[in-house]
Amino acid sequence: MTGRRRALSLFLASVTFIALSWAWGAAANHAYGLDGTPTKIDFRDGAWAVAVLLYLVWGFGDAFVQCWVYWLLGQLSDSPEVLSRLAGAYKGVQCLGATASWALSTGSIPPSTQLWVNVGLLALALPATSFMVLRTPELDKKLPAETH
Repeated sequence: MTGRRRALSLFLASVTFIALSWAWGAAANHAYGLDGTPTKIDFRDGAWAVAVLLYLVWGFGDAFVQCWVYWLLGQLSDSPEVLSRLAGAYKGVQCLGATASWALSTGSIPPSTQLWVNVGLLALALPATSFMVLRTPELDKKLPAETH
């Protein structure tokens, strides 16, 4: 599989995984009534396991996307200077996202609005990410130990 094809397939898998996890989050938001008076979770029954599993899925999605982004950046250049700039730009955008997340979670904005802001940010990120995926070289770069 070429580097560009791998980048595209993993990009589509990431977007699908994130969209499905957010759909599950929207269903959980509705089920627990987080926009109104939240339903209390009783830890004596098994209902808490669903919420914990959702948090685990979100954590896995975050790790999956982070690993994919660093792999993609590594495919774009061999130059340490270029890679450090790309990584710095990525971390800068990530910090902006963390700042926005903190501002949204201060308590005055309902959870469903926070979810739709995330969906909107994903929609805004798709064109730029697609552009970067299409710039991925056809040949997948190998580690020095892999080239025999």
